[in-house]
Amino acid sequence: MAAAATLNFFYLMFAALYLLYVVRVLHIRPGLVGVLIGAGAIGAVLGSLVTKRLAVRIGTGSAYAAGCLLYTAPLVLWPLAHGAMPLVLAMLFAAEFVSGFGLMVLDITIGVIFAAIIPDTLRSRVTGAFQAVNRDPAARHAARRAAGQRGGTAARVVGGHARRRGRVRAAAAHSPAALPATRGGRSGASLTRCRRAGRPGSSSTRSPG
Repeated sequence: MAAAATLNFFYLMFAALYLLYVVRVLHIRPGLVGVLIGAGAIGAVLGSLVTKRLAVRIGTGSAYAAGCLLYTAPLVLWPLAHGAMPLVLAMLFAAEFVSGFGLMVLDITIGVIFAAIIPDTLRSRVTGAFQAVNRDPAARHAARRAAGQRGGTAARVVGGHARRRGRVRAAAAHSPAALPATRGGRSGASLTRCRRAGRPGSSSTRSPG
């Protein structure tokens, strides 16, 4: 239950940001965004078809752990997607497809685990607690609001650092110290010092007469 709650919380942080990111930063049209999200549904259908075979082959617990990994790990492709638009779309399509596949694997196997290890006398209580944490509308609304706020704060902090680093790089690139050396071997910084001191070699030095 703790694993499922943790996954849901951080996924809600991701869900609060990724649509803004994909439209404003990656400049993907809304219609293509819908296609990408639909890829998750295709992966989910495939996952529901193969989960039983996967659980038989590697075990229910291992299948659940694999589902948790497949559900979350591919989402890192969203911030990593850069370059030509076909490459970006392929990365996002793969992320949604594999994530949807993993979601069905973990959802189905957690139900099997509950049925196998929870005694009949406690099953209703455990199921009720699990539903309250993961599927109760009020709990999900509170979790969505808290996760969205934290996701927005993290994006603002990380984005602020990135913008400051970009300004520093731009300022350094346009500073006199960044100018190449002149024919006489003087760099931009040394020429600037010459101009301030009025020494020869400076354009500000007055000629005699």
